Amino acid sequence: MKSYRNGMLEVTGDGYAELQISADLGYASSNVLQQDSQSVVTSFSAAVWDDFTWDAFIWDGQTLIPSEFDLRGDAENVSLKILTNADYFQPVKISGVILNEISRRLMR
Repeated sequence: MKSYRNGMLEVTGDGYAELQISADLGYASSNVLQQDSQSVVTSFSAAVWDDFTWDAFIWDGQTLIPSEFDLRGDAENVSLKILTNADYFQPVKISGVILNEISRRLMR
């Protein structure tokens, strides 16, 4: 049994995107309190050289953002569901997920 506290997505991209994330705890059992979906917003600013307007340019950019989300509950496992539903968001790549959990007791 584990107590989940929060999580972090490692997201890479070139522009603005919104992701919806939710989790199924304990094999999506009705005996475990399940979480509502939440929004994770990413806004990247790619570094562009030799293409600028004077007084309106970016010296450096950010293309990898750790995006945190809440994950609360007690269960033996978790299944993350990540989706987006808009044509105007830029594509992103999720390269990793880090979960903050506390081990509780053995399952019986």
